[in-house]
Amino acid sequence: MKNELSVMLAKLNSYRCEPCTSEMYEQYTELSSKGRQLKLSIDKLSKFEDDNSVTQAGEKINSVLKEFHGFQNGFLSYLSTNAVVHF
Repeated sequence: MKNELSVMLAKLNSYRCEPCTSEMYEQYTELSSKGRQLKLSIDKLSKFEDDNSVTQAGEKINSVLKEFHGFQNGFLSYLSTNAVVHF
C-alpha cells in the first residue's frame, strides 16, 4: 500500500498531471493533501501495530485501508479527466 501510494503521489506531482482549470486545481490540492495525510497514517500504522493489541491494530488497519481506497478512487477520477494528462 505504501509503494502504491508513493507511485500515485509521484504521478500526481509530475508535470504531466498539472491541473488546467481552477476546478482541477482544487481537486489536485485536495488529493495532494489527502495523499500526504495518508502517507503519515501509513507510517504511524507500523508503529501502532507494535504498541497495541491486535484488535486495535485491526481497526486502525481497516481505517487506513478505507482512506487509501478513497484516495485511490479520487486519484483515478482526477486522471480520467481528459485535460489532465499532458504529453
